[in-house]
Amino acid sequence: MHLIDLFDRSAAHNKTAPCLVDAQGSRCYEQVQADSCRITRFLMDQGVAQGRRVGVLSANCAEAFVAILGILRAGCVWVPLNSTATVDDLNHFISLVHCDFAFVHPDMQQTAEKLVGIKQIFPLDRDIWQDQSAVHVERFSRDSDSLVNVFSTGGTTGLPKAARWTLQTWHTMIANFHSAIRFSGPPNNLVAPPMTHAAGVVALVLIAIGARTYILDGADPLTVMESIEKYHINTLFLPPTVIYMMLAHPRVRDFNYESLEQFIYMAAPMSVEKLREAIDIFGPVMSQTYGQAEAPAFCTFLTREDHTQAVSSGNFGRLASCGRAGLLTDVAILNKEGEILPSGEAGEIVIRGPLVMQGYDENPEATDEVSRYGWHHTGDIGSMDEDGYVYITDRKRDMIISGGFNVFPSEIEQVIWAHPAVQECAVVGVPDEKWGEAVTAVIELKEGKKISPDEIRQMVKEKLGSIKTPKTVAFWPTLPRSGVGKVLKKEIRKHFWSDQQRQV
Repeated sequence: MHLIDLFDRSAAHNKTAPCLVDAQGSRCYEQVQADSCRITRFLMDQGVAQGRRVGVLSANCAEAFVAILGILRAGCVWVPLNSTATVDDLNHFISLVHCDFAFVHPDMQQTAEKLVGIKQIFPLDRDIWQDQSAVHVERFSRDSDSLVNVFSTGGTTGLPKAARWTLQTWHTMIANFHSAIRFSGPPNNLVAPPMTHAAGVVALVLIAIGARTYILDGADPLTVMESIEKYHINTLFLPPTVIYMMLAHPRVRDFNYESLEQFIYMAAPMSVEKLREAIDIFGPVMSQTYGQAEAPAFCTFLTREDHTQAVSSGNFGRLASCGRAGLLTDVAILNKEGEILPSGEAGEIVIRGPLVMQGYDENPEATDEVSRYGWHHTGDIGSMDEDGYVYITDRKRDMIISGGFNVFPSEIEQVIWAHPAVQECAVVGVPDEKWGEAVTAVIELKEGKKISPDEIRQMVKEKLGSIKTPKTVAFWPTLPRSGVGKVLKKEIRKHFWSDQQRQV
């Protein structure tokens, strides 16, 4: 079954039930299905053949979601275009994946005028397809290796590549997710981060079981908290940075969160201390998943039950784990020689199984590089305990070599995050004549809070020793973030590193 077949089955079972709800109103499954058919008819009338690449450039809205369904129904390949990306980044990705057509929201028209490579731009406006009739489309390939979409690897450390997600990738995502994440009834899902990333993926996975999808135009912390209460939200995904902003908000305890069943976080490690605070405020509902564009979203799960057991038993160290392998995914720790390491030893986290991408679009060299020894190499350093729980130490490229010692920033960040005045932090290496790289902490404080660099250094020294203690502590008003809320260490390094000293 294709993704559109799963949606159609949900539509058949939930015809008049709400499907998409945004600021413009609510649409039931039957209406969304009909509109997606009209988009398919529109694409056919424009001469867009099956297999062509069709992008969607829009902030979060129901029309964008319907356009995605129409693209899939037409047998085309969906290209998520990040509405928060720069024009240069968009043009690079469009050229990389040969995206010839795109639906563009009216608010993005000025950006669209600067795009090159797209042959036809279609306004994301219901008026252009509302007069189209429903359409019967010849069944296109449902083979497991059929390409569904190409997904940007993000480019937080350089120009992005395009990961090819097949029908097999999506089937595995859906199976992994629903084997680990359970609901008492149809999910009421809140989409707040950009739909072009994990929030949209989660929404498509949930819509296969008849979810109601409530769409916000951004991840404003107060709006998210209000919406949980207003719409009786029982599931949502947010990156840790947004969760931190919610925890720091003066009204965080003013709302009723009893409807929540699954509060999913991923995209970056989360502070253990802030995670404990989140459990205290939102309840025993936190769930973590781990993945990347090349092995998307659901490689491992630290389930709601895992979180609850860790807190009740006092095993708070378990909260630093990203969980155990998903149902249809194999996870291991490899050394440089491609040998699986025993429990507790650190190496590279590797993945294999049907969740892994088909490869990078038109980049066989890069595909071969990450596929050594029959595993997908994530670039993340970590270990696995005797119970199969995976612990991420850091990204290989983020490791600092200071005074001849390997220093992993995430360990230091966990200590700094625990300070009640800290909103967000990032630890990077900075060129230093004595140390090679000097450990440097850049911190964003909570509003109205103050703390001295010496206090931070002393706290880290007591926990981790002198080698891992930051030589410099800098306070910035805000840390640079990607469109989905990831702290961009690349941008922080640029502040300290010159091109002559090191290629970032």
